[in-house]
Amino acid sequence: VVLGVECLGEAEIRPGSLKPFKKVRVYSGGRDKISPLQEILELKSEASRLGLANIDFIFFPELGHALFLSPAFRERFHHE
Repeated sequence: VVLGVECLGEAEIRPGSLKPFKKVRVYSGGRDKISPLQEILELKSEASRLGLANIDFIFFPELGHALFLSPAFRERFHHE
């Protein structure tokens, strides 16, 4: 378990690897301390630079890292 958590801590999303997918949604919380907004903005910038139009960035300023636990997230997720 510890190795799995360490691996997640070092993992990163490379926008170019998302190119084969038809549609990708990246959800981010403004209070996220694990994957802060600055990382998401860098990811978005790189995706734009690569011309990847298949990635949507959805921001929840009031939520933290575990977005899916929030009723606000679930309601918006199920209506998109």
